[in-house]
Amino acid sequence: MKQVCWLFWLCCLSLGIHAQSMRERICLDEAWQFALGNASSPASDFGCGTEYFNYLTKAASIHNEGPYALKFDASSWETVDLPHDWVVDLPYAAEASHSHGYKTIGYKYPETSVGWYRKTISIPASDFGKHLYLQFDGIFRDARILWTFSAAYRILKKEEYLETAARAKRYLIDCFYDTDFGGIYWELDCDGNPTDTKKQIYAIGFAIYGLSEYARATGDEEALDYAIRLFEVIEKYSFDPIQNGYLEALTRDWKPIEDMRLSDKDENEKKTMNTHLHILEPYTNLYRVWKDKRLENQLRNLIRIFLDKILDRKTGHLNLFFEEDWLNKYHIYSYGHDIEASWLLHEAALVLGDAGLLKEVEEWVVRIAQAADEGLNADGSMIYENFLDRQHIDRECHWWVQAENVVGHVNLYQHFQDEKALEIAGKTWNFICEHLIDRQGGEWYWSCYEDGTVNTKDDKAGFWKCPYHNGRMCMEIIERFS
Repeated sequence: MKQVCWLFWLCCLSLGIHAQSMRERICLDEAWQFALGNASSPASDFGCGTEYFNYLTKAASIHNEGPYALKFDASSWETVDLPHDWVVDLPYAAEASHSHGYKTIGYKYPETSVGWYRKTISIPASDFGKHLYLQFDGIFRDARILWTFSAAYRILKKEEYLETAARAKRYLIDCFYDTDFGGIYWELDCDGNPTDTKKQIYAIGFAIYGLSEYARATGDEEALDYAIRLFEVIEKYSFDPIQNGYLEALTRDWKPIEDMRLSDKDENEKKTMNTHLHILEPYTNLYRVWKDKRLENQLRNLIRIFLDKILDRKTGHLNLFFEEDWLNKYHIYSYGHDIEASWLLHEAALVLGDAGLLKEVEEWVVRIAQAADEGLNADGSMIYENFLDRQHIDRECHWWVQAENVVGHVNLYQHFQDEKALEIAGKTWNFICEHLIDRQGGEWYWSCYEDGTVNTKDDKAGFWKCPYHNGRMCMEIIERFS
């Protein structure tokens, strides 16, 4: 297993570097057309919601003539360059929502709460048949790339990995870091200008993860300094000293925000398992290079939050979404997060070095992994999620779930002498080799469907996908078996 993972990791990185050097990037920030619509009046919203096949969505169709149609005339609209935020020019009102900085936007102001953007892109005939991508830069993807290549350099000592990590570090600090309010922007355009300035704590956690790994791999003081700065803003603005835990998201200047969701598929709740897991993960890594007492206390507290608030001790599964007081209203099993959390919690307790807490954590590591195993298929692959309230099981096998499945079961073998767990890890690896690795184009496919066919529609690399989960899996195996 060690040799196969090692060879794949080298192959994956070399293919990614080669492919990147052949791409042409064109910035599309300039000369967009913009107009305000209306959230309550279809007539004032360019007819949206009244056309055939378009009653509830802004979808294009041959039947439609709205702004989403190719033939729509937007010549009278305002020309703007991105990033653009029409809310900046709106007036303030005392009765407006504090979540929007008391600007006149939201359900009370339908005439200023919908914005339309259009841009026509001409594609030359010479590009027909080529793969074209519309790309937005997202912080957690770039932070994950920083972590991956920093760790690869630390383990494999190849200079090209250090060069890529150094570029990622420079870009994160120079472009993603908010010099006015601290923290990290959520999204940039291709020129490095912020397009979404919200402070998603999950993403700031990944920035700490990447920066602390760069410091761990190189001893770089600047990376460590910025990792500590980000730790400070999470503790200052996101930590809840009354109910404990961390708030999901805030505005750029750290005010409450109405939509806190990490993605469209998530519930809009103030606290989530996923964000806490990806604060635990970077705090563990930061503690490796910065033995600060407050960090130590907060890392210990995060472990307790998982054991006392997030873990369902009856089922062994982790609950996912919580109100501010930790009330859980949902019944969803996320098998990939269960198996990932089993080894990340164990890693945190091992790094912390508290013997009593480690003993308590280890009592639950196996139980959480066993709960995750409810999602195993006979071939070793692991399905995605089980929505108990809706009686729906998502049986798609996502790439990241398979990667975490390997690490979680290898962890059981390494620390608990579980031979069956090693067999499961081997079967999962075989599934990955047979179904997910693209031997010609490089990288892993997004997933396999329930019927066994490969999902070639979703990204192999993009806003939500980069060589973090699969790269980390390979490096975990290398280190654990070296």
